[in-house]
Amino acid sequence: MLERVLFWFLSINLILIKYFRKNENNGLVSNKANVSATTGSNFAGENLGNVDLKTGDAVSWVNLLNVLNTNVVDGNFEILTIDVKGDNNDEINLNELWKQLQEKSDENSSNFHFVIANNNNAELKNNLNVYALSGDNQVNKNNSANIETGNATALANITNLVNINIFETKFFLGTINITGQFNGNLIFPRPEMFENNGNSGIGGMAAVFENQNTVVVTDNVLSFADSGSNEENDNGNNSSINIGSTQSTATDLSLINLNLWQKNWFYLMINVLGKWDGKTY
Repeated sequence: MLERVLFWFLSINLILIKYFRKNENNGLVSNKANVSATTGSNFAGENLGNVDLKTGDAVSWVNLLNVLNTNVVDGNFEILTIDVKGDNNDEINLNELWKQLQEKSDENSSNFHFVIANNNNAELKNNLNVYALSGDNQVNKNNSANIETGNATALANITNLVNINIFETKFFLGTINITGQFNGNLIFPRPEMFENNGNSGIGGMAAVFENQNTVVVTDNVLSFADSGSNEENDNGNNSSINIGSTQSTATDLSLINLNLWQKNWFYLMINVLGKWDGKTY
């Protein structure tokens, strides 16, 4: 199953302005998340027969996006998150998405001269814990025992966009998380689509940004996956322990105090925590 989440023109303090604009923004954001998936911590004891303890896969992930004190002027941007789970053969065509975004920017483009004055004060705190457990099982005092754990996968993504001016710009920010079996192809935009707009405004005048920015960003991120910590004690006959694979990933991207003026920005992050057998074009 492929889950797609689109955030169109997502912004705190979204402003469309022409000629001159003065902004005074004060932002305070604090995020705290604890996400866990557990199939382990099982116990079997004092059974006269044979014990066969099997746990399923544990997959836990968080995608956290913060957009704070961001001004959009005659520009378009898209933020896309795709989670690929299970056995999936769908194609992901980012070239088509980029073409659509480019057409919208062309429709909204202008030749006005802009003066943007910002006084931004931002404080952002993120505390994120992601935990996946398929282990921590105990089998004691049985005739015979077998422990087989599933895979444990943990993923934490944090993206911060703080004090950003976007003017006549095509901006794409994407994340693809592959936690299952992905057999589809990934299509990127053609290189020629990243050429600049080539328009510097009337009389060759560009936009003027006068910024006084104060930013404090604190990110505490923990990603933990465990399929081990299993115990077998005082079991007769044969005993065995087979553990699954573990993968843990934490990513942190911050774009701060950034002016984008008639540029094409395309950023894509791919987290392969499962299997990907497709091709890239």
